[in-house]
Amino acid sequence: LGGDCEDDNNVSSETGAEAGGANTDETSSSTTPYELITTGHSLGAADAVLLGATLHLQYPNENITSINFGCPKVGNTEFSVWMDTLQPDKGGQMMSLSADSNNSNKERGSFEIFRFVNKLDLVPRLPELLFKHVGHTLQMSIGGEIKAYYDHLGNENLGYSGVPFGWDAAPFALFP
Repeated sequence: LGGDCEDDNNVSSETGAEAGGANTDETSSSTTPYELITTGHSLGAADAVLLGATLHLQYPNENITSINFGCPKVGNTEFSVWMDTLQPDKGGQMMSLSADSNNSNKERGSFEIFRFVNKLDLVPRLPELLFKHVGHTLQMSIGGEIKAYYDHLGNENLGYSGVPFGWDAAPFALFP
């Protein structure tokens, strides 16, 4: 980006492989393993969730993980349901919103979210109205054990519990 973009004399028609470098167009055939991980704290955690969703739409066959801390609620109910269907244990139940139909024969990727929450932090309980959490909630407390809540709301069919009644902001503000 630092050069003269209008100088046609410096333009090369060689691909990266022809010039002796790696061909960046062949990322899907790369033998080097990699992981797509997003992370953040508070507002950055919400950004990490949204970035992970965007990466999933762009690369629907990749497994993406978001590990965040103190994440506020990010989307509405429909968004939350869609995001939770991207979890690895629910693979293939709902097609990605991606319009890429050429990859229908390949295995679908997943998007897994782990939200670490301090038991006394109010930010992850906000905003109250119309917004829902996505992913797994891991609640930490000083000197206590970490409590994990499957898809935040739990799953009775699998025997996993959700966050306890009164976890939201209104009861928390009155009786922490």
